[in-house]
Amino acid sequence: MKRVFSYILDHPVLLSTLAAVVSAFFAGVSYFLHHKTWQLLQRKARPWLFLESIVYENLSELRMTIKNAGEHPATNIRIKQAYAPSDKLEEKTEAKGKGYSNRIPCTWGSVDQYRGNSARLAPGESIYATFDPIEPGDHVVLIRLKYRDAFTSESLVEDFWYRHKASQNTPGIFEELDDHEIERAQPYFK
Repeated sequence: MKRVFSYILDHPVLLSTLAAVVSAFFAGVSYFLHHKTWQLLQRKARPWLFLESIVYENLSELRMTIKNAGEHPATNIRIKQAYAPSDKLEEKTEAKGKGYSNRIPCTWGSVDQYRGNSARLAPGESIYATFDPIEPGDHVVLIRLKYRDAFTSESLVEDFWYRHKASQNTPGIFEELDDHEIERAQPYFK
């Protein structure tokens, strides 16, 4: 060990090279940690859209209030609604020439109209979207929000899962599905 130190001290170029390599290594580690921290903060500082409320204004119109609870504005907001009878989720249906499939027909609807600025939703702002009402019966409902982060241009998707029970004369209520029910319903809504 004494020989190694004496050899290094006798060759100052080797000593400075070793010091430069060690410094470069720690600078690289420092940059990597800083970059990962910055990426994490950027991901957290994104728009977060959520459904503030879902109500029937009357029996012919379903109104959703969407709010941005994030730190960045959201742009290019697209909303889709799909529903399928909950009693058919366990049935297997025959696909043409391919045996059995778990796919059932689900009804996809898009927004009839927006009230508010759907082009850009700033943090803390809300917009309203209206849909045709859901058919009477017991349904699993998927509401999908697609939007972009105005600062990073990252595309984001939020899915909200509900059970909707309604009769012919009453508009019905929306209840959130638990994780087990969501896992069971997801394959049908692709």
